[in-house]
Amino acid sequence: MRRFNYSLFAKLFYRYANIPASILLIFYTIPSLAEIYQNRLYAIPVLINILIFVLLNRFYIKSYRTFPFSIEADNEKMICTDYFFSDKKIEVRYENIENITGGLFSGNTSRPLYIHYSPTNEVIGIHAHLKNYDKLVTIILSNVKQHLYNEILEKTKALRTDNKSKRDKKKSGVTGL
Repeated sequence: MRRFNYSLFAKLFYRYANIPASILLIFYTIPSLAEIYQNRLYAIPVLINILIFVLLNRFYIKSYRTFPFSIEADNEKMICTDYFFSDKKIEVRYENIENITGGLFSGNTSRPLYIHYSPTNEVIGIHAHLKNYDKLVTIILSNVKQHLYNEILEKTKALRTDNKSKRDKKKSGVTGL
């Protein structure tokens, strides 16, 4: 079994970065709330800060449930552990993976990769900042069912041709207007 972990900085960021950001948003929201009674325009920054606060913390709560910080993989299965505030341990057999979305399969490599595991209806997320991320993706793709591999390959090829045609249009100066 091969172990894949995040670096210390990535682990700290994906676990705790919402705390100082949330505190700053609260500090910016409180004075605006106090000034709403003087001028109604202060409601705009209050609403924006609340929206950012909710979206940020919703992302982190989702990531606490779906992103393991330690993954062990071989040619049969993947064992996901070290979830935030949880002793959860998920064993993923490659033949039971029903879909893989996000990440490079969505055309944006900065997005997380999501593995949809059918027996338990779990979704396992993997950020691209995982050490040896490419090797883990290679292990996963080489062991999933053939039809899923072909489906993912077709989607990736379609995204590549779409992106290439967009780049070609930009180079030639053609716009959609």
